[in-house]
Amino acid sequence: LKYNTPEFIQAEEAGLGEAAYAAFVIVAGGLGERLGYGGIKLALPVETLTGKTYLEYYVTFIRALQAKAAKATGKTDVAIPLVIMTSDDTDQKVSMTRRTTRLRNIQS
Repeated sequence: LKYNTPEFIQAEEAGLGEAAYAAFVIVAGGLGERLGYGGIKLALPVETLTGKTYLEYYVTFIRALQAKAAKATGKTDVAIPLVIMTSDDTDQKVSMTRRTTRLRNIQS
């Protein structure tokens, strides 16, 4: 598909309609030790200006997709679930990251 062609737009609209029924899963069982980071990888900043973490980046993307899916389907109750699979090593740190970032209001 070429960007912005009628075929592209049609495929994007179809995909957005189906996105309303999707879910995202993040496997967060490991630590960032190999990266030289002492915490969980989801807490790593993706850029330095705002310090936005990987987890915040994922949630921002999902919220934007959720809004586009709601518009495409005409539904106001679109809620795309995010499931975070943790391990004994990461569970408490993922919970702490959610509480101490701009993600306090995402549901558990």
